[in-house]
Amino acid sequence: MRYKELTVITTYKYADIAAAVLSENNYGGVAIWDAQDCIDLANFGFWDYADEDLFKKTYGQVYIRAYFYPDSDIEPYLDELKRLKNINDDFEYSVEVAIKDDSAYRDEWKKFFAPIELKKLAIVPPWLDGYKTDKPIVYINPSMAFGTGSHQTTKMCLDAMQDMGLKGKTVMDVGCGSGILGICALKLGAQKAIMLDNDQSAIKVAQENLEHNNMTNKAQIIYGTLDKVSQTADIILANITADVLISLKDLFYERLIGGGILVLGGIIDQRLLDLKKAYGDFGLMDQKSMDDWRCLIYKKG
Repeated sequence: MRYKELTVITTYKYADIAAAVLSENNYGGVAIWDAQDCIDLANFGFWDYADEDLFKKTYGQVYIRAYFYPDSDIEPYLDELKRLKNINDDFEYSVEVAIKDDSAYRDEWKKFFAPIELKKLAIVPPWLDGYKTDKPIVYINPSMAFGTGSHQTTKMCLDAMQDMGLKGKTVMDVGCGSGILGICALKLGAQKAIMLDNDQSAIKVAQENLEHNNMTNKAQIIYGTLDKVSQTADIILANITADVLISLKDLFYERLIGGGILVLGGIIDQRLLDLKKAYGDFGLMDQKSMDDWRCLIYKKG
């Protein structure tokens, strides 16, 4: 589909005003990119890792983009911006207009999702349904949810799972994203997978991936957080972030059976000591490393 993209580049002070100007009568809404928002989130501790070099490239500038039909008249918006400039001397802005076609890149991301051969499984995108392998296939379409099997944290969790005996076990996938860990556990012999996430889009994608793999009858998908779950599990898989993992420590302990296994992924190297200190009540069985990421495997005593 072709569309017209109008971009206004201005300062933080006038970002909301410019966004209000562009928000009228466009079909695709308005999107705002502000590096300061990312810096604030990182400073508040919402991220374990952030690439500050990316922030520096656009720091001090805010990008407001509005999307219109190709034949839409955008002159009224440009006139309104000029009017704002006339009455506000410090309103600095520039404008970019482009006609784009999303059909050229709508599926471009698929080129970067190739089949992944693991020790005991092959993770394959569903659009490659003719893929040949002697291993059980797990079809995963990441869509809008995290989890393709290519990230270091996911790979380490999958490696840990393949070293376990999952046959007949109940597995809980906390923060399931695309559902990749829970579905792989089922393919490896788990009897049941309890998969939960507090992101509605992740729940939708996980459900679709279960259907791709004919596993819906072995899984329970829960939209919500771990404190809303009463079931226990033999194995809990959690590939999230360090702060969230630390906050869930007590709930993990309650939801694991005695002798149960806990696999923690998503741990950046700088937070490793914090995790180990928080999880002192568990017995550390193994630790995996890949680049700057760590995966910890614990056992409940």
